[in-house]
Amino acid sequence: MIYTEDLVAVRTGQPGTTAIVDERFDGANCIDLIIIRRSGKYFSPFLEYQCNSALAKMQFGIGAGGAIQQHFNIETAKNLLVVCPPYHEQKTIVDFLHRGTKRIDAMIETYQRQIEKLREYRQSLISAAVTGKIDVREWANRKISEEEAKEVYS
Repeated sequence: MIYTEDLVAVRTGQPGTTAIVDERFDGANCIDLIIIRRSGKYFSPFLEYQCNSALAKMQFGIGAGGAIQQHFNIETAKNLLVVCPPYHEQKTIVDFLHRGTKRIDAMIETYQRQIEKLREYRQSLISAAVTGKIDVREWANRKISEEEAKEVYS
């Protein structure tokens, strides 16, 4: 059984990909996952960041085998090298990373909305040009100045 704030790590496919168990899955059974029990020594979100880091992925990869799908065993997980700063520092690090990732996620969301609006605008322009609602012949034959080109392509 798994419990809230335990960590589960994937064994097959993308070995080592790790997530914190939230309250929705408290008491659930799991198959083919490595369970890392919550500990007073580690703040679970801190350990999750470590298990998903490039260094941990490299360690999981070294200990993984399999021709078609990578697979690792419990020994690999038990021998994972991780740092262990004091508990309060782990929380400070996680707070810092959460703030940073929230900003990045917000920027990604903003850019994705802008891209979607540009796609919609592009589609409406194409539609208007094809249906004759706008005359594009003048623009098709127009030559632009070097300054306009720099502005467009900068």
